[in-house]
Amino acid sequence: MDFHQRLRRGVIATAMLFTGLLAACGGNDDAKPASVRFLNAVTDVGALSMYTGDDRRATSVPADSVSGYSALNAGSYDFRFKRSGSDSSLYTSSGSLGDDTNNTVVAWGRESNIRMTIIEDDDDNVPAAGLAKLRVLNGAVDAGAIDVYVAQAGADLNVASPSSSSVGVGALSGFTEQNAGSLQVRITSVGNRDEVRLEIPDLVVQERQVVTLVLQSTAGGTLVHAIALVQGGNATARKNSQSRVRLVSSVANNGVVAARVGSTVLSSAAVSPSIGSYFLVPSGNRVLLAQVAGNTVFSETLSFVAGQDYTVLVHGSATAAFAERFSDDNRSAPSSRAKLRLVHGAQGHDSLTMTVDSAAVASDLAYGSASSFVGVASNNGNALIEVTSPLLSTPLYTTSRSNSSTTGVSLEGTGVYTVFLLGGGSSPRGFLRRDR
Repeated sequence: MDFHQRLRRGVIATAMLFTGLLAACGGNDDAKPASVRFLNAVTDVGALSMYTGDDRRATSVPADSVSGYSALNAGSYDFRFKRSGSDSSLYTSSGSLGDDTNNTVVAWGRESNIRMTIIEDDDDNVPAAGLAKLRVLNGAVDAGAIDVYVAQAGADLNVASPSSSSVGVGALSGFTEQNAGSLQVRITSVGNRDEVRLEIPDLVVQERQVVTLVLQSTAGGTLVHAIALVQGGNATARKNSQSRVRLVSSVANNGVVAARVGSTVLSSAAVSPSIGSYFLVPSGNRVLLAQVAGNTVFSETLSFVAGQDYTVLVHGSATAAFAERFSDDNRSAPSSRAKLRLVHGAQGHDSLTMTVDSAAVASDLAYGSASSFVGVASNNGNALIEVTSPLLSTPLYTTSRSNSSTTGVSLEGTGVYTVFLLGGGSSPRGFLRRDR
């Protein structure tokens, strides 16, 4: 029995003694207390305290950490979560604790979208000697449903079947039982083993342990972090070590662009105008190299943050090309909203404005830059997007369809979109891409 299990049972024994004393004074001698602890899996608020009503149960628990256990009567409670040192609640949710149970209350998500899950320990189904059990709580609010692959270290996950499929946000997967030791875990998008959201090559589990891998959102919204929570034991952060980067080429006269980040090739010959796919890149300080027609136009060491998405825009002429890097906020929008921005790579146009149904989304955007994301109402097939230049009387890009009964395009709720204006001269090309 490890230290945490001894501590947990000590807390329960003390609570049962206290309950017995209450019973001697007229309390309910059948009551059996519950024990509860708090895992802070919220990604962007720092330390949190947990309350039931006005009673503090866990104090200033750092991000990615779990508190010790406390005992309280079984029943229903309003769980309140407060930033350390604050009197106001960030989030409140109700939940129940059963008689004689051990529970971990998990707060997860991000400040604008905190949620709660109560995980009750399953002491009756502990793995046999030599084995361990693993499951996933999908607390990555921006990642959507995921597939989970689990195997012994060294096994080929590229030919493996998912251990759990289509695990939705807020859902707990079923358990997979594995030999104790070092495991590798891969989280992917549903049905696409090549779109990796998180790779853990060395998750060590002890025999008879029950482990829940709590997924977390990242700054970019697509990749995920994780916390390995041992039933009755500790919590260990398993952060993603990757970023995602894509190349957008917009060099005049169909200029050919090559780019890489460190040793990761984004493209060896992208013909402008084009929008590439995201590639996984090790995070940290990496050299971004961009070339046009074999000539280096940019070579600089930049910092790539783990979990962040980036777009590299190479634009200009073959003899005077430039490279820009933008951070991509691919975190999902609310269900009734979409997020939209403009990337301006259209040579010869100093500033551009973009509207959605006549409302400005980006104004006077300079050449070679990207606007901030702006929330717009979701629209099923009738969103009219226009990009205009103050020098021209007609839009450079529009989604209007003169030969259709609809007047625009769909901007779906929770979707994240980018409009790219690429090329140059009198007829640059516009592209609407859904990034999430």
